[in-house]
Amino acid sequence: MNLQAEGYTREQIETALFSSTRKIRYEYMALSSLGEYLGFVEIQNGRVSFDSESEVMRTFSGTIKENDVINFNLIDAQIVPYMCVMMFNGKEARFPLGKFIVSFSKKSSNNINELDVTGYDLGKIALDDKTGTRYFADSETAYTTSLNNLLESLYSSIEIEDSDLFKNFAQDWEIGTTKIEIANSLLKAMNYNPLHFDENGTAICNQYVPAQYRTIDFQYIADKTSVIIDNMSVESNKFNIPNKWIRYTENPEVDYLISVYVNDDPNSPYSTVNRGRIIVDSEVVEDIADQNTLDSYLTRVVDKSMQAVDRVQFTTLNMPCHGFQECLWLSVPNYGIEGKYIEKAWEMELTPGGTMTHVCERAVIL
Repeated sequence: MNLQAEGYTREQIETALFSSTRKIRYEYMALSSLGEYLGFVEIQNGRVSFDSESEVMRTFSGTIKENDVINFNLIDAQIVPYMCVMMFNGKEARFPLGKFIVSFSKKSSNNINELDVTGYDLGKIALDDKTGTRYFADSETAYTTSLNNLLESLYSSIEIEDSDLFKNFAQDWEIGTTKIEIANSLLKAMNYNPLHFDENGTAICNQYVPAQYRTIDFQYIADKTSVIIDNMSVESNKFNIPNKWIRYTENPEVDYLISVYVNDDPNSPYSTVNRGRIIVDSEVVEDIADQNTLDSYLTRVVDKSMQAVDRVQFTTLNMPCHGFQECLWLSVPNYGIEGKYIEKAWEMELTPGGTMTHVCERAVIL
């Protein structure tokens, strides 16, 4: 989480955000389908949502009156919402909340033409674009090279974390396969996070980091300066948690690989020792770079299973710079909550006094 903007330090921004007299407004920049500046427009009832389990993770909605910049016939326009925070010097720090390809549906209210706006982040481009022929990724090619070859025709801004992993067999995808599916298949084979986009519209391809090794991106602490609104729910799902996980390959062109993890920790209530039975989660993996990557991927699977045991939903005042699965520290003593959580989803109401809903899962140390 990069909580900096326009020359202000993180500390200065946090001071403004946590101030009891904080001043926030929202503005919306319109761009053409080619990313050319069209102007700023007024949008009512804006809302930005993020779901890290979806293929297209960041979405937008709102209402706009037709004007000289935006009209019903505009195709594939883009909207960039900004959260503007008043700073100590009387100037504003501006935070983009995403870049969205938008569509309009028309309605009439009090004889004034209004448009309902629905927007999707730039992942929509890779979701809609499908292969016109069988798509090939060659053996002995770096995964990152295959990924860059796929994405560079779709996006002008891409960040792919370096990797020295190479495909050990040739792979192809059928005609009509979405390019986001191919990208996520290559990313999964490296144990990378799925394709996602930051608040500026940059495509991000980065390595998965287990929760225990994540640094804290942001803290939400119930104290006198807290932005937490007392509306919290805690869910626990403890019955179907596996205590043995298996992932393996079945590709006849390469060596057979298998990775197994057994929770036999006597201090864990879900372990084979304490439950007195084995609950197995077993799946085949279509493509994985090597044994080390498979082991790391299995750790990720176990992480996800265990994190889902404790899920927290809470509400705060709107906060900028949230993106893909931020690592949060939550401290809410009234609910017995203290620890590291991974944010799975969030939603912001872009209105005066608007609030933000967070859905998080407790990080588990294996």
